[in-house]
Parts: sequence; structure tokens; C-alpha cells
Amino acid sequence: MTEEEKKAQEEALALVSKTAKEEAEKVAKTFEEAGDAKVKSLQEQLDEVKKSQEGAINEVVAKEIKVVQDRIDRLSADYKKRSQIQEQHKQLETVESLIAKAVEENHDNVEKFIRKESKSLVLELKAVGDISTGSVDGDNYGRITQGGIHYLQNRKAYVSDLIAQGTIGPGNDYYFMREISGEGAIAPHQEGGLKSQFDLRLEEANTPVETIAGWTRATRKAMQNIPGFMSWLQVRIPDLFKKVLDYNVLYGTGTNNELKGILHADNHIAQANYAAPFVEKLMDAITLLEDDHERDANIGFLRPIQYNSLFKNKADGSGEYDLPAGVTFVNGVLYVLGVPFYKTTALNKTNGDFVVGDRNGAQLLTQNPMRIELFDQDRDNVIRNLVTVRVEGEYALPLYGNDFFVKGTSLPFTPPVGG
Repeated sequence: MTEEEKKAQEEALALVSKTAKEEAEKVAKTFEEAGDAKVKSLQEQLDEVKKSQEGAINEVVAKEIKVVQDRIDRLSADYKKRSQIQEQHKQLETVESLIAKAVEENHDNVEKFIRKESKSLVLELKAVGDISTGSVDGDNYGRITQGGIHYLQNRKAYVSDLIAQGTIGPGNDYYFMREISGEGAIAPHQEGGLKSQFDLRLEEANTPVETIAGWTRATRKAMQNIPGFMSWLQVRIPDLFKKVLDYNVLYGTGTNNELKGILHADNHIAQANYAAPFVEKLMDAITLLEDDHERDANIGFLRPIQYNSLFKNKADGSGEYDLPAGVTFVNGVLYVLGVPFYKTTALNKTNGDFVVGDRNGAQLLTQNPMRIELFDQDRDNVIRNLVTVRVEGEYALPLYGNDFFVKGTSLPFTPPVGG
């Protein structure tokens, strides 16, 4: 490298170094310690470039210089943007203030519980509201902290919300009358002839009221920030509770204090598996319910993987994606032959279960709705400064016949051996 080339490189580096220091001074003036830290790092990079110049060519030097300059520019822009974001966050309503509104009705009781003036706190849960991000605070070192909590996955649709509902009063069993098959039939007859006899039969049936409940413990320290604690109660615990309620509504055995579910062996029609496209199985289940059993097919449930598979149907010839004949998607709801289908993870995925039914054939009756109660009158709670949290509800599930629901499977058909 000639003396003239070395001199040109040194001048270029000197110019970049000067520019970097000037930019760093501007940043440091506005952002103090954070700016100083960034400028120090940049200066170290420039010093490293200087050390590596022996034997380098001008293009290499220019490239390294441009990298440093770009970083300085990005740093300046980043700090300006961060400043704007922080100013906007000052104008946002925090999670704490939003949740405070949600618990306003119970404010006095909550305060008494925290001060230990009352032994328990009962909260009748209402519809869960949206959870928004709280205020975001930055510091001089570039750390941004997000308020609120990110929860585990929640079920998007609960079967227990979609079937027919009702309420009942005190009692251990719910009794109802339902019609069963009789004998004889009305028939045409010759005038003066003996008329045919027929009978209509009713039976009294009953189903027990069952309790679904669970408890956990939390430290009283967690109660210090009551809005955050209430947010956790109103989102996570109800989801866990309703997943268990969904299981009982669908698969409950009727023993060990479980409800007797819709898909219990003698509460539904089982559609035999056979080799056919999945959409045809759905249509055949609807037909089975409406034709053989004269029920009104007005609701269906699918696993998300089953639901979404219907949108992967390809047209013959063009290969374009289109929904199968008889399948429509309107206002976010999937219809098969006019029957709305909802996707839920409550169904057994391993068995490939799907359900088509008349929603009025079963009714989830609520004696006491899901409620959350907090207690501290326990020896361990007093000693360890803990709070017991209990969730509980009482329900009955009468089924008004065994032919209101059809269960099918999306699993491939496996012919019997030798068949």
C-alpha cells in the first residue's frame, strides 16, 4: 500500500470517527447513560477498524465505515421511536384500571377481605371480558417491561355453552316425563269392524344433580395487587372448570358423581364407520338423524382438524380449492346441508369423534352457577398466610331420548380381517 493510499484511509477513518462521536454526543445528551453505553461500543468498533487497516484496500475500509455509520443512524432513529412510544403509553389505560372497573361491584367486600375484616369472599363470575396489555415502561438501558400475564391456551368454544340451557331449584335429583315407544297402531278399517288398539307410553325419568368443584391456594402476598389477582381468577380458573364440564356433558359415565353424557353408550346413535370421504360421513349422519329417527338436525361439533379439512377440498380438473357441494361458510359459521357446525377441542381426537344432533334433546340445567370463593379460615392458611380459592357449580343433564344425537368418526375405515 502506497503512502498516498494510507493517508487517504486515515483521513477517511478520522472523518468517520469524528462523525460517530458527534452522533454519540447528540444521543447521550438526550438519553444519558444509555447513549453513553452505545457510543462507547461504537467507538470500540471504530478503534478495531483502525487496527485492521494495515494491508487493507480502500473498498474494505469504506465497507467497514459504512457499517458503523449505519449502526449510529439506526441507534438515533431507535431512540427517537422509543421516546414516541413511551409518550403514547402514558395516554393508555392500564390493565389495573380496566380490571378495577370489572370488580367495582365487589370493591367493598374485597377491601374487607384483604384487611381480614371478613372471613370469606364470594364472587359470582360474569362474562369474561377482553384482556388488554397494561402500560409499557422503558428505562434508560433499553429494557421494556410489559404488564399483564400471558395465559396458557384456552378452549375457544365450549359444548356446555352451545346445547340447550336451563335453571333448577334446590334438590338432589331432577325428574321429568318422556315418551317411549308404545304398542299397536292406528289403521284403516271397514265400517263396523273392530278398530285397532294402540297405546301411547310415558315414563318418569330422573337424573342426579352433580357438583363439579376444585380448589387451590395462593399466598396473601398475591392478594396485595387485587386487580391482577382478579384477572387471573376470571380467565384461567373458569376455563379449567368448563373443560371438565364439557367432558361431563359429552363423555360423563353417570358414575362416581359424573353427569351421564350425551355420548354415553345408551344416550346416542352410533354411526358405523365405512369407507367414504369425511364430508359424506357428515351428510350421512345428518340423514340418519332426520330420516331414520325423524329428529331435527340443528347443531354439529367437530375437532378443529376435521373442521379445517373441509376447506382443503380441491375441484376436479382445475385443482382450485372450493368447498364441497352442500357445504357453505356464512358469517364465520360452517354449514353442512344447512346444519351449523362448531369446532371444539372437547371431542376425543384419538377416536376421531364428531357429533350431529338436535340440541333440544339434552339440556344442561344449572342449580348453582360456577362461582369462585376465597377463604382464609384454615389453620395452615393462618400460619402460612395463604388464601384458599375454591371453584364450584352444580348441574344436571337430562337427556330426553336416546336418538337425538349421532356420533361418527373421521378415522379411516379398516375392513375386518377376512371381510
